[in-house]
Amino acid sequence: MDTSPQTAADTQPVRRRRVPVAVVVVAVLLACVATAIGVVSWVADDVSSDLTDQE
Repeated sequence: MDTSPQTAADTQPVRRRRVPVAVVVVAVLLACVATAIGVVSWVADDVSSDLTDQE
């Protein structure tokens, strides 16, 4: 039943910190996915080039 402004002020910074952390986690995951796609694309292109050179 404590509705003092101090309690409300104490809970707000925790919420503000969690949102940027979630954004950073999502950004890191997207960067990992983009890197994986880039590596797979590069390897596929390299294999394709080798096969073309052999012909």
